[in-house]
Amino acid sequence: MDGAYGILSILPLIIMLGLVIWTKRIFESILVAIGFALIIQYGFSVDVIYAFEEKLYGMLASEVYPWILIILILFGALIKLLVESGGTLGFAKYAKKVVKSGKSSLIVTWFLGILIFVDDYLNNLTIGAAMRGITDEHKVPREMTAMAINATGAPVCVLIPFSTWAVFIYGLLLEVGVAEGGLITEYSKLIPFIFFAIVMVGMVPLMALGIIPKFGPLKKAYERVEKTGSTFPEELTDTIGVEFAETQARIKEKGEPKLYDFLIPILAVILLVITTEEIMYGLFLALAICFVLYIPRKKMKVSEFFDNFFEGAKDMLFIAIFVMMAFIFVEVVEELGLSEYVITTVEPYLNGAFLPVLAFIIVAVLAFFGIDFWGIMILMFPIVAPLAQASDVNVYLALGAVVSGAVFGGMSCFFSEQMLMSSTSCQIRPTDQAVCLLPYALVACVVTAILYLIFGFIL
Repeated sequence: MDGAYGILSILPLIIMLGLVIWTKRIFESILVAIGFALIIQYGFSVDVIYAFEEKLYGMLASEVYPWILIILILFGALIKLLVESGGTLGFAKYAKKVVKSGKSSLIVTWFLGILIFVDDYLNNLTIGAAMRGITDEHKVPREMTAMAINATGAPVCVLIPFSTWAVFIYGLLLEVGVAEGGLITEYSKLIPFIFFAIVMVGMVPLMALGIIPKFGPLKKAYERVEKTGSTFPEELTDTIGVEFAETQARIKEKGEPKLYDFLIPILAVILLVITTEEIMYGLFLALAICFVLYIPRKKMKVSEFFDNFFEGAKDMLFIAIFVMMAFIFVEVVEELGLSEYVITTVEPYLNGAFLPVLAFIIVAVLAFFGIDFWGIMILMFPIVAPLAQASDVNVYLALGAVVSGAVFGGMSCFFSEQMLMSSTSCQIRPTDQAVCLLPYALVACVVTAILYLIFGFIL
């Protein structure tokens, strides 16, 4: 479409972000932004309603969203079963032998984020369930726990050549004619240049140890904990906090929590994802293992097992609907020509030593505004790779910049899947985490941009 609506394509983004900052309500803000984008296309007419209805049907009939919906349902069910079986408390019991302070609880969270590297969904949704009780005991704000999980989700996945991200990006390397060897060989050439992921993963332990100081909304979250003792944002303390404590007490009454009730299903997911590169198979296997593991030992009755299954699935309903709205929002702004407008505007400057830093900034901005981070990589790889080769710039450096921008946007966007999942696993709202994370992500972004600028000249 080549930026058909020009600068108008940016207005829905501005409206959405403005409403999020003003109201701290993401879902309502994104609905308003979708409506505004459709009005730009169709004017003030009934066609806006018809177009929105068509988007809903189209999303349900697409290849990507139904897969995400099923994955979320299975994850929700698995997490609920792990919690109700006492598995997560069993994990917490052993983790407490290592965790002696708030700092060490975050280091363990960081370590788990590196250990569960195969998929960012698995990482974001399971670590929160395992660690939130431990970090609560050591008075770590839930916002910080969610940040530590988010920052070791996608950033870790792109730094390991066995992850779902690596498989996808390797396919792009083949498509643009850069990769000639196998997955591990070729992807390993890219890893050293994914600077944002390296910086972000390195920042987490520095934040945990207090080497990087607390500032902005995160500092206020820690002050809240010191003042009130609540690790939850104020609006959630009376609801989520009480519910969480009651759940722990109820599970402990059923018997001694066991580590293997958590560990065996999670290891099954990890191993099957590594061998098959398909997370859905791993989730089906984990659920089957839960049934065999819990029912004969009377951890729960068959009826309780399926009650927990559907309760867990229901817990993912909000995030599933929200992801749908986020996808529709991205689709309507793309129909306005947002990506094309931005890229064609800056493409004349994408040359020479400045190519890596500019590629990083462009992708980071687009991904932060909600443009699908995998989609923007599909769009940018065929543009950046030949420009790098023509400008005698290290092609892996330039493409690493594209991946870095996608990772920044994916983890920092207020309504991205990573933000939603890591926040959900810590039982807080996405805005609670997003406002705390953004200042630190921007610091990492500035460091990353400087590195791309320097390496663009020396490589």
